[in-house]
Amino acid sequence: MTRKPLNDHLRDYYQERSLRPEVLQRLLEVGSVGGDKSAGAAGRRRLDLRKRRPWVMMAGVAAVIGIALLVATIAGLGNRPKLARTVAREIASHHVKQLAVEIPARSFAELREKMAKLDFSMVASRRLMALRLVGGRYCSLRGQIAVQARLLDDAGGVYTLYQTRLTEELVGLDGAEAEIDGVRVQLWQEAGLQLGLAGSAD
Repeated sequence: MTRKPLNDHLRDYYQERSLRPEVLQRLLEVGSVGGDKSAGAAGRRRLDLRKRRPWVMMAGVAAVIGIALLVATIAGLGNRPKLARTVAREIASHHVKQLAVEIPARSFAELREKMAKLDFSMVASRRLMALRLVGGRYCSLRGQIAVQARLLDDAGGVYTLYQTRLTEELVGLDGAEAEIDGVRVQLWQEAGLQLGLAGSAD
């Protein structure tokens, strides 16, 4: 017994049920051996592209944001030397004035205890180990509250120390130095604070 092709079976089956010729032809095309593989593959490719589009868009947005951040960072780095000199000049100008100590203290812990208005804890930096604290006063640096402390070395040299909260604006000033009208100012960051020490450049 010979087997009839699939197309013949379909034709016989639907002819018996008076199916319209155009519908029958469509069914025969779908049931043909091999089918329309190229159409199916194209459909799958379109589906794959639809699935991939959100990822492609997200990657594009991420790239744009990355470029914008890079440009902003480069621009910020370009302004750091100027900002460092501006901050150093502000510290140096107060150092030259030699304003009187308002709150005497022999340690930063004692000074902090007496300065209740501060919203940060002062740090006793190791860089200051050779200096002796005399006391301090409230002041400001770049528009925010700061401590202005007076320190002395063994030879009687006078130093002015600033401490304030580290802000986004000040982040790039760690390790900067400047000499302003005979005053040497060192800037560094420690324990979440921005510090600045001014003393004679001699």
